[in-house]
Amino acid sequence: MLASANKTTLYTETGEILELKNDGPHDLTRLSRKLLGSLKGTNSVPIDLNDYLMIKTAIIPEGYKQEGIVVTQMVNGQEIQGIFYPSKVQVVVQHEGEEVIIPDVEKLQKHAIRANADNSPAVRNFLRRMATVVKSRLHSAEDLMKFIERSELPLTNDGLIIGYKKVNQGKELGTFVDCHTGNIVQSVGSRVWMTVEDVDPSRYRSCSNGLHVANLGYLNGFGGTHTLIVLIDPANFIAVPVGENDKCRVCSYDIIGVMTTEGHEMVSSGSFVKRDQTFKSLIQDAVAGRHIQPIEAVEVKNKQVVSRVPIKDVQSNTNMSLEEVNSETKESSGKSLNTDKPLPNKPKQKDILKMAKNKTNNSRNIWDQAPTEVIKVFEDLRQEKGSKTAIAALHSTSTRSIGRWQDKYDYDGYVKFKAGNLTVAEQARLFFNQGAFDALVAFKKAKKKSYSALGFTSKEEKQILMATA
Repeated sequence: MLASANKTTLYTETGEILELKNDGPHDLTRLSRKLLGSLKGTNSVPIDLNDYLMIKTAIIPEGYKQEGIVVTQMVNGQEIQGIFYPSKVQVVVQHEGEEVIIPDVEKLQKHAIRANADNSPAVRNFLRRMATVVKSRLHSAEDLMKFIERSELPLTNDGLIIGYKKVNQGKELGTFVDCHTGNIVQSVGSRVWMTVEDVDPSRYRSCSNGLHVANLGYLNGFGGTHTLIVLIDPANFIAVPVGENDKCRVCSYDIIGVMTTEGHEMVSSGSFVKRDQTFKSLIQDAVAGRHIQPIEAVEVKNKQVVSRVPIKDVQSNTNMSLEEVNSETKESSGKSLNTDKPLPNKPKQKDILKMAKNKTNNSRNIWDQAPTEVIKVFEDLRQEKGSKTAIAALHSTSTRSIGRWQDKYDYDGYVKFKAGNLTVAEQARLFFNQGAFDALVAFKKAKKKSYSALGFTSKEEKQILMATA
């Protein structure tokens, strides 16, 4: 046997190597105590690892069975049943012949609820678009999921993001300019874009080079005479500033509409838009793909428009196969995701292995949890091999440490146990603590005592009867 900080390694007579991890299902303290007292360096010791398993049956916390997954696994030939609760969901998307893992998909919960209700492929198509970002810019993909979690507008059926952009009125009718420089002239039907290299990818800079779009949470109190509705392809997403998950920098967005005065005032106050049929219809059309298509490409560089060219034919991403809507896909309600009924809160997840260890620790005599060196001190004290001071010196410790060990590991109980000087109630309790319920029932019958007389509560009595039924 070799013991390290993380595991215990056993070597069998046949040369097999067994590695038992400290956080695994075996009680390595008890196993080590057994082997340390028996292995001499020239012999082997027969053991059954099943005798040292801490988890032999499912530990099912109240109210958790329906939330977890009950599985049975074979551990060293023994069936171990337990309940496991996945804390994260992993989604893999096939992209260009490779499997791409999408990070933080649990942040899509609101969008998934809406897409499921509408039988829409929106989330699945969004994840397909995400694959290109993950593969080329994982950092951007992680930031995008922070942004999308805060988004209150649904995804489009083809997986695009709907967002807001505050602007000021331009000099010409129907035009708008950015609030920062006033140089970027744009209008409904514009595709505003920059090269990816010109957009600052740093999440540690709040205001920097790039095209800025926002969620509802960022618009409260932000300046601007008008609010634009824009579409963003996930592939064009670059960064989210730290601590500002409601705004992002992108390299391209399409302007598909402008809010009414009433809607602009609502979003400026941080409220999602209600009773605005124009806005509702715009979102419905955007989700369904009926929105206005870009008619001009506005290129931006160094905070200036460097070119403005007409778009005669909007090209789709021919390298990506998106899922189409079918006859069962519903028309979007056009409502904010914040109006949807949230999923019921799940009970706080628990560490099942930790519970098993605590249960096992509580089911044994307290001194069984003591380290080997403590038991050696207890034995010398019990056999009166010297004064406490002398025994402390023999084991390179202090009388103060021995005093703490005696309190922590119930030295008086240990002495009584070793001497066999236990009362009937103490013997019954010992059977109960060790989980030896059949032996306890036989002991009770032989002593002709009731469970109450043996010191058991009605709850403990019920536990004994259920275990021996």
